Amino acid sequence: MMARIVIIGNAGGTADLGIHILDPRFQLMWHRTAVPVDPAQLRRLTARHRLTPPQIFDVTADDRGLLVKLGEQKAYRVFPTPDWTFFYKCVGAQLTFEPGDDGRAGRLILDQIAERIEP
Repeated sequence: MMARIVIIGNAGGTADLGIHILDPRFQLMWHRTAVPVDPAQLRRLTARHRLTPPQIFDVTADDRGLLVKLGEQKAYRVFPTPDWTFFYKCVGAQLTFEPGDDGRAGRLILDQIAERIEP
């Protein structure tokens, strides 16, 4: 028998929660608590990063944290976890920054959930 679950919400993230309920091996990318980060540390993450196919991530910092813009999309705030990983509250995605040799972000890794829409 196939398990079914219905989750009703007024914001994104319901697919992530449903997947986690059906199989707890899939960690929640979505429902996390942000930790405070020194603004000087955030400036080490500001840069432009190229994604293939050619899209540009623009990472900027302000007094409230990091903003990330992908291509022509709107810039969204991301929220820090205890390591160099940041999560979105508006989509089921997270960004991990890998430190470069100079102590700044050398690479940005995007993890995002995609749901099957056709068999």
